Amino acid sequence: MSTNGPAPLPHLRTTRENAARKIADAIRDYEQLRSTVRARPIPELQDDLDIQRRHTIELLRSLFNQPTPADEFDNETVRSVFYTNPPEEEQRRDLDTDIRQCITQLRSLTARLDFYQPPTEQPSENTTPRVPTAQPATQPPPITPEPAPSLPAIIIFLAVLLGTAGLIIWQRQEIAQLTGPATAVFYLIISLVPAILLFGLFRAVAKASGKLYGLTIELGGPAALFIIVLLILTNLPASKPESPITKPGTDTTDTTLTTTTSTRQPPTTPQPVPAPQPRPWRTVITAHGVPDQNSNGWLDGRYTAYIMDKPNGAITSDPVSTASHAGYVVVAPHQGRYRITIRYAAITDRPVNVFTAPDVPHNNGEDIFGKSKTQLAFPTTASPVIAEKAPGFELDLQQGRNVIDLRSASPAGLPDLFSLTIEAVATRTGADDL
Repeated sequence: MSTNGPAPLPHLRTTRENAARKIADAIRDYEQLRSTVRARPIPELQDDLDIQRRHTIELLRSLFNQPTPADEFDNETVRSVFYTNPPEEEQRRDLDTDIRQCITQLRSLTARLDFYQPPTEQPSENTTPRVPTAQPATQPPPITPEPAPSLPAIIIFLAVLLGTAGLIIWQRQEIAQLTGPATAVFYLIISLVPAILLFGLFRAVAKASGKLYGLTIELGGPAALFIIVLLILTNLPASKPESPITKPGTDTTDTTLTTTTSTRQPPTTPQPVPAPQPRPWRTVITAHGVPDQNSNGWLDGRYTAYIMDKPNGAITSDPVSTASHAGYVVVAPHQGRYRITIRYAAITDRPVNVFTAPDVPHNNGEDIFGKSKTQLAFPTTASPVIAEKAPGFELDLQQGRNVIDLRSASPAGLPDLFSLTIEAVATRTGADDL
């Protein structure tokens, strides 16, 4: 009887580090080819892309013991076929898309390398179980009696025992008032003292067994004595405060009346509890966020051009063009003033022009940002890969869908954008912007 289960994952023919290094080299070749899309002739670019795809497929077949990864790459990166003669600009744009798809597939495969098993050692052909040979019986070692405790050990034990008992009796009122962590520390110290003394001085052995939380526990030596004393101390009844002693023949009526009169306080009017203030509306949009039914903002392709993804989750300007811009659609809950904070990284100063306008229905990305414009300075950050917060700025947004368009204001292009935080202008009670 045979059962059909899920197909096993392919195994690597080499180590994960070697596979990741070879795939990274292939990604670097595609990135170099993509940087020449705007300059080289189209037939040469098509030939180089076909050659690079065939090399990548052969590389994946050599890295895995099954053709599945290579076939998936081949199916997902099939080049666009033109049945007409489109304009040159459209052909270059399609070539750039095909190269970017190859890079995306290889990065996805790199992220999944941990799920593929590296090569393992083959089992030995001789699988006959070995029969253990009988060992000659050995005589158990003779049991040597423990020596009797010495006189100095007995003196030290009695001195510590009496001193500890006297200290506890002397400070019994303060000990009874211990609460919280102080009580736990006191119990631990008192439990350790007899365990250390009996085992260290007299080599005494104790044994305790029982069940706790469904588990059978068996302890020996000083640990058993420590647990026994700790359980006794934690189960002692709490001490009650002593009642005042009244001598026979003493009249306490006047004293009680005086005490009651002196401790009586006038009634106080309860103060109203202030109602909690609502937190201002706030949302965070990742650099390459996509729309879904719960999102309040996303990167919209109608207002985005010449943008490329980075491995650290940011987006930045495509090196083939300096006219890059990234447009985000923000769904504002009401009309009013909003504060925008951007997390970014830059190796040089990257000024940016910010345009805002309502998201017009059926708009296909025309330039509708001629009125609301703000220029921001994005100075050089301490690290080119670690995000920092730019100084926040405020914008007026209408209720519903609005467009915030970030356009490069210098030939250097946009900085590396990580996220946008949009928050209604109000009293801020929460954490800082991300």
